[in-house]
Amino acid sequence: MVSAPGTYSQTGGTTTLTGALTVGDGSAAASSISVSGGTFQSTGFTVGASTATSAATNVSASITGNAVINVTTNNFNVGLGATQGASLLVADSADINIPNTASSTGNVFIGRDTSKNATFTMTGGTIDTGRNFLLGSGLGATGIVGNQSGGTITTTLNFVVTDTGGASKYNLSGTGAILSNGVVIVGRQSNTGEMNQTGGSVTAAQGVSIGNAQSATTTLWGTGVYNVSGGTITANQIVGGTALAIAPQGTGTLRVKGDDATFDINGDMTVSAAGSGMGTLAYQLETGDLLSKIDVSGNATFSTGAILSFDTSIATPTEATYDLLTAADIIDNGIAFNGPAGWNYHIIAGGNGEILQLFQPGPSGTLGDFNSDGKVDAADYVTWRQNEVANSTLANDGGAVDQAARYALWRGNFGNPPGTGSGLTGSQVPEPASALITFSAVVGLVAHRRR
Repeated sequence: MVSAPGTYSQTGGTTTLTGALTVGDGSAAASSISVSGGTFQSTGFTVGASTATSAATNVSASITGNAVINVTTNNFNVGLGATQGASLLVADSADINIPNTASSTGNVFIGRDTSKNATFTMTGGTIDTGRNFLLGSGLGATGIVGNQSGGTITTTLNFVVTDTGGASKYNLSGTGAILSNGVVIVGRQSNTGEMNQTGGSVTAAQGVSIGNAQSATTTLWGTGVYNVSGGTITANQIVGGTALAIAPQGTGTLRVKGDDATFDINGDMTVSAAGSGMGTLAYQLETGDLLSKIDVSGNATFSTGAILSFDTSIATPTEATYDLLTAADIIDNGIAFNGPAGWNYHIIAGGNGEILQLFQPGPSGTLGDFNSDGKVDAADYVTWRQNEVANSTLANDGGAVDQAARYALWRGNFGNPPGTGSGLTGSQVPEPASALITFSAVVGLVAHRRR
């Protein structure tokens, strides 16, 4: 091991260490390394470490220019042990390579063990890991922050914000890119992980998981919060997996702000998991915006108690409806809706098969048009049936106080405006007691399974 209790600077040439590099070991406060050109190679790379009696503070590493860093047989650590204030800057066209040579090598750790206030900043360049990129890997690690506005991080396995208990936050913006060949996990275990994406791109070959434990045998579930107001999220699915999982275990929230983000979910989406997951899909209006729609190629399943939240605290709604999500099939097992008075949600036909939509009854709506699509038809009957247990106010129900009155209103206005009905005559309109299965052939185009 090589310690650098002072300052090391390299602008070109080649430096090769036969051992590992530690910048700031023990009491070596404010030590630094700067590589802006050439190649630096070592078996391991640690920025800020501690001993049994002392811990380094405010140790920094700056990798910029056209520098190349090769870590051959171990990990790249920023903040190890009980250190405080360790930092790493990657910029320009710098290139960091950490291959995987054994089961525990090839990782980047930002904030490990009980370290505090470790920071990572990336404005350009590339980082390639043989295994994982991990923030907050240790119970007791706190104040771990990553800021990426440019450059590309590629992981062979997972990209994790709050790994095994270290509270951490990651801010992605600009042209920053995360390419994970495993899972992108926010809030893996024991503590809170927060991801804030205002730009850039996240691509996850094995899906995105928000709030998890990554182990069926532990109850040390994490809390994940993923706020998205811009950029692109592409989540793919492998056999036996889920493209987008909000709280498969623990607590998870995906918050969509405004309409500047793009979501490509290539597979299934789930919100909450029976017995262990508490998931929230939240939408927040911004001034002058609509809401970004999540595009799910497979099914979107909301387990009992999954929360759908509509936040209008920043901006007042200007539309009567907002499309939130489209999927082949949207399965509502008991969504708990949280939104302003007068607003509700329903599932209508369209998009990839069905659309999850927020709606507010319009003053000039046609009575009985419970899904606010401008006509009273079979789809409104499905909406009425969906409301049997909740007995909530529906769009354009004329102030009806119960399901029987709403049914009578729908039956009396079926086919309005003229020419827009499903082809049923008045005598064929189903009665409330009729078996739903006999009517399903008529309304199959908007069928909605409540499981």
